[in-house]
Amino acid sequence: MRIDNLSEAQKKEFGKRMRELRARHKNRQRKKHKLINPVTTPQYDDTYYEILAWLDNLAGEPFSEGEFIVEFSDEVWKSAARKDQDVS
Repeated sequence: MRIDNLSEAQKKEFGKRMRELRARHKNRQRKKHKLINPVTTPQYDDTYYEILAWLDNLAGEPFSEGEFIVEFSDEVWKSAARKDQDVS
């Protein structure tokens, strides 16, 4: 429905509601909270390095360096796990 097709009373009511919506939106914009970074500077202390060592230990042995050839079965390209809009 176009605003031109509304009666004068409907146009007046429409204008009133639009002003209310704008006022609410303006108030909502003012209330937005700004996020702050909880850590201003990272702390690279002994605990940090102990935790890094522990995580590295959980990861297991490091990969050996070099070049490798990886082969995948043709079935993986059409598997259900890969189904998405752009996969045919």
